[in-house]
Amino acid sequence: TTISHTKKSYITVVNTPHADFRADKTKGITPFTVKFTDLTTGTPTRWKWDFGDGETSSEKDPTHIYTTTGTSPTKTFTVTLNAINSYGEDTATKVDYITVTQSPIAEFTVDSRQGKAPFVVKFRDLSAGNPTRWNWEFGDGTGSSEQNPTHVYPFEGSYDVRLSVSNQYGSDSIYKTGSTYQRG
Repeated sequence: TTISHTKKSYITVVNTPHADFRADKTKGITPFTVKFTDLTTGTPTRWKWDFGDGETSSEKDPTHIYTTTGTSPTKTFTVTLNAINSYGEDTATKVDYITVTQSPIAEFTVDSRQGKAPFVVKFRDLSAGNPTRWNWEFGDGTGSSEQNPTHVYPFEGSYDVRLSVSNQYGSDSIYKTGSTYQRG
């Protein structure tokens, strides 16, 4: 004969949180609004956010506005999320995750990228952060310091373009070749 005993609730499996999050964007011009999304597993029921600038939140998916002052034109912020449920808690920290600057962030567009020589291209500055100086390199050995220049390409070819912008706080540049671009 076999004797068996049943022990009720002998094994318990709990679902403790594993904290994680993301921001919709991580670099911007002051005042910079960031939307955070909780990615924590384990069904948290409470959240404690520390935005790294002295501000906190207990919302699941908070929005926070970062600012910086003239004495510190570019600043980085470390963001921490503490996620809690009835079985425990976990913390996720992303060091220097958010960068807020008063320096400009370079960006531009053109009215057309392909045509027959002589080809006239209108460049449009889309830079953020109120640049006060522009330096265009059109890829054919010429350039401009206008904000929104027009340039004539007299010969057939493929041309790489760089825009550098600056203001009293700093500078940034963007380099476009074909449909790709690089910062720096």
